[in-house]
Amino acid sequence: MTKLDLKNIGNINHLAVPIDQTELSLTSPAISFFTDFTQTQPLIIESSVSAVDTVKLMKKTHVRLKLVVNEQGDLVGIVSADDLIERKIVQKLQKGDTRDELSVTEFMTPRSGLQVLDYEAVKLSSIKKVIETLKNSGRHHCLVVDTNENLIRGLFSVSDISRKLKLNIDIQNQPSFSTLADHFD
Repeated sequence: MTKLDLKNIGNINHLAVPIDQTELSLTSPAISFFTDFTQTQPLIIESSVSAVDTVKLMKKTHVRLKLVVNEQGDLVGIVSADDLIERKIVQKLQKGDTRDELSVTEFMTPRSGLQVLDYEAVKLSSIKKVIETLKNSGRHHCLVVDTNENLIRGLFSVSDISRKLKLNIDIQNQPSFSTLADHFD
């Protein structure tokens, strides 16, 4: 194995830039903004992990969403940083649970409650249409499924889209019935 030696930077002062400098805009293909799980490992957490440990891990890794999987690696739900805010944890504690007993599955959106986009439709769409869909649903993240392959193919994230477009995208969370009900417990 070759030894690596450090050397002075000398007069090198220009930064490398991506070879593909295609300007992204609202009319760009949606697929350009998509986190494709065939290219990027999905961010997962096992369903047996405690809610408190999940919060710590998400903060440490600066991640706002995790896919929750069972022992077989199958998706059982998704959990976001918003699902794990301290107020929601305290509400559970008031019902008699201890912090260590709280599972991530108590805070996640279960698979049965997820709405997704179809990969084939995404491939034909602009990012503007995806943003409109996310705004209308009040969602910051959306999974994409490939029904031809029977796979969860990837994910759209408003923060990733905003960063790539250099545009502030304001998604107003539309409260669900369960969210409203939490306020009256």
